[in-house]
Amino acid sequence: MKKDRNGMQETQIDQKIRGVLQSKMKVPDPVQGACMDAFARIRTGNTEVEGKIPAYRRIWKRIAGSSAAAATVSVSILAGVCAANPAFAEKLPLIGHIFERSGYEAVAPYAEVVQKPENTTAADSSGTEGMDAGGLSQTFNGTTVTISETYSNAQIALISYVIHSEEKLPDTMTDQFGQPEILLDAALKVDSAEGESVNRSPQGSLIDEHTYAGVYAASSGEFSSEFPDQFNAQLQFSQIFGTLPEEKQSVPEIPVELKQKYNDGMKALGLDEDNYQNFKEEQKKQEHKLFSEMMNAYYERYPELAGGEPNACQDWVLKGDWNFTIPMKSDPKAEHTITVAPPKDIDIAAFTVRKTPLTISNDSLNQVEVGGDNRDQKLYEIVYLDHNGRQLQPFKGIGDTNVVSTIGRDVSTVDLYICDYNDYMDNLKPRSVEGGEKAEAEPFRQMLEEKALYHEQLAFDS
Repeated sequence: MKKDRNGMQETQIDQKIRGVLQSKMKVPDPVQGACMDAFARIRTGNTEVEGKIPAYRRIWKRIAGSSAAAATVSVSILAGVCAANPAFAEKLPLIGHIFERSGYEAVAPYAEVVQKPENTTAADSSGTEGMDAGGLSQTFNGTTVTISETYSNAQIALISYVIHSEEKLPDTMTDQFGQPEILLDAALKVDSAEGESVNRSPQGSLIDEHTYAGVYAASSGEFSSEFPDQFNAQLQFSQIFGTLPEEKQSVPEIPVELKQKYNDGMKALGLDEDNYQNFKEEQKKQEHKLFSEMMNAYYERYPELAGGEPNACQDWVLKGDWNFTIPMKSDPKAEHTITVAPPKDIDIAAFTVRKTPLTISNDSLNQVEVGGDNRDQKLYEIVYLDHNGRQLQPFKGIGDTNVVSTIGRDVSTVDLYICDYNDYMDNLKPRSVEGGEKAEAEPFRQMLEEKALYHEQLAFDS
């Protein structure tokens, strides 16, 4: 059986997207940005880039017999120890140097190392034996979490942390970079704005079999305003978890009678699931109905799998009540801005582009009028190419398409292209190159030159 069960024709998806975005409804700009990012991933079939695979998809992959190694390799957790640069990592202390260990070297000169408050009690800082001094620490059930460094600007907030367990961390599925995917059931609030950031998939790496270091990223697009120069962030979570290797999972098989009912329904409709990609839209709806009925019946028998993640059949969990209030402070020397003023004939107002040590971001061009008739509103997509012509991608984990990552890229000059959103999604996005050398990216650049409404090369002051 196929693992892609919720597929729709791309044209229909786009029609639904456009219908929603152009409807008479209040769509806050940050929400619209996040929606566009999600729609873009749906459009290209890349729905599992950020965060974990939904429970029913993980179950289906296992039962259908597809190898989990195609997306996440099941290996001992120690396989990912400091994989990026072990010699460099071994020379660094732990607390106060997580950004450097986790690929955020560019912000290290501007980072704030978190210090324990003077009134910290023993209970607040217990469990840190064998680790470097400093940071805010809390221990529950033998698991200590220490907040190490912070970095923020108007658009992004980063908080680095260390997880140290008295027991060995369980074997865990790894990501495409060979690092174990250790997740937090976390939410972040700030005292400067309304809203909440939920990032279940921070970026991190294993230090040793007891210790994991990670970075939590939040975007101001998830809140009611940009981050100020100084504010307090509250990071709270009750679960640290990861997906067990496939051979250690205990997912119940779909009962034979449920699979038979699905197969009988497909046969009655004259459909062959192996030909799913060629189904017409009505046939896809029919197959989806049969599949949903089967999975709903499955979840009725195994309700523990229906509640999302983590679940006892597929995940290991460390529980506690970690709750940190963390002072955040930005360094204005780390940010440079350029005002982009397109010509009047394309009817786009001047906007600001900001460059920080990790990101390039811009004001959104898609401002939806509250209570207005937005059906005829033009929607735009901004594309950035680095000095080598490679497209800059949204910053991992924050869900804001107006913030792209510059990590590992040459951004001595950056080419900005403004495209019609629908034209980009239909004609440009499928041809984009997310990595590779300049030669591979050149055809995409040529298409941008032909189709973009506006192009400007940016050179920020260093």
